Amino acid sequence: MKTVMTRISLALVILTGSLFILGCTPRQLTTTATITETFTQTQTLTPETVTRITTSTITQHSTTEVTFPPVTETLTVTQTATPVPTTVSPVTADVTVSQAFNMIQDNASNPKFVILDVRTPEERSGWYLEGSALIDIRSESWIDTVNALDRSHTYLVYCLAGGRSSSAMGIMASLGFYEVYNMLGGIDEWEAAGYPVVKPLPPPTTTTQTATTTPPTTTAGSG
Repeated sequence: MKTVMTRISLALVILTGSLFILGCTPRQLTTTATITETFTQTQTLTPETVTRITTSTITQHSTTEVTFPPVTETLTVTQTATPVPTTVSPVTADVTVSQAFNMIQDNASNPKFVILDVRTPEERSGWYLEGSALIDIRSESWIDTVNALDRSHTYLVYCLAGGRSSSAMGIMASLGFYEVYNMLGGIDEWEAAGYPVVKPLPPPTTTTQTATTTPPTTTAGSG
């Protein structure tokens, strides 16, 4: 920039000198000054002016910061519970005759409560518990008969003294029956404790009478 200004000043000096040599009037010299002033006004486009224009332009094109409202997201997680398989263990227990009596009383109207007599038919013919069903544990068909029973029912098992009914309880539990009870002491102890039993009436006896034939007596007549 300084080099250009220097060259312009030098040209003006040469021009002024030439005019002076050629006989220019003072008025003409004034015009020359005017030309110089005009040139000076032209130099108003200084770096400062450029800076001001540039600054204005940058200001107009400044970046505007935009703030967006926060976005709320609702996450719904659905969990499916997997059922846990449960293993139900069978309930088997020995009960006294008094406990057995209370069980019978409490389940008098319960169709799922069953009393089993595992004695022989000959033993049962003497006496038995009211409402009991006979399934002889010594019979060959005992397992098949028991397998046909409903395993969801509750069973009270008895025999004469408690030995066979205990075995029957264990076998039924192994077959998948859920609730089985053995009456300790059997029907002997039950009856000894004064609890009621059913005794079938003995069959009527038949009396055979032997007919005796007496020959008629003959009396000899006189005459």
